[in-house]
Amino acid sequence: MAKSLPKEIIQQIREEVLKGKSKYRVAKEMKLLESVVYRHTADLPSIKLGEPCIKGKSLEILQQLLEEGYVHSNIDTYNILRKLRKYLPMIQRTQVEGKAIYYLSDKNKIALQAMMKTKHSKIISYQELKSITKVFGVNLDIGEKQNYVKFKDKRAFPIIRKKSGGFLSSYRDSRYLIQNI
Repeated sequence: MAKSLPKEIIQQIREEVLKGKSKYRVAKEMKLLESVVYRHTADLPSIKLGEPCIKGKSLEILQQLLEEGYVHSNIDTYNILRKLRKYLPMIQRTQVEGKAIYYLSDKNKIALQAMMKTKHSKIISYQELKSITKVFGVNLDIGEKQNYVKFKDKRAFPIIRKKSGGFLSSYRDSRYLIQNI
């Protein structure tokens, strides 16, 4: 049967835990078994909980998000970005071609531009552009759409039927298609 500790020692254990030391640390410093310290401080939290805050790597990523408007997700930042998004609903997440990007809801156009820079294929069709802009919730004007849409050869356009019947045969005719995306 275990010996009971004197009340003075129990009181000292409780005071040390209340000062903010961990129960493990108190046990090591007082050369007691951890189970003894845990038994006499079961009603006390292990450490004093401070004010909730964002610090370390999370703070760096949040600062980058605020400065640039977006952050590319990778193995290192995935969990941090998920936690930030849980507490900050203005952070949005979009995934295109297996790549995720987190961005502020009012910076969706900047995030779209950043995502387009990371695409492997520099050749993009109007349909791809339409689906990507829909995911980001961005409306592009004609000039911006033309900047993103690239053809392998400017002389060789895909055969696309106009709603009125004819074919698009030149870059100028492609404006019709761009307007209807």
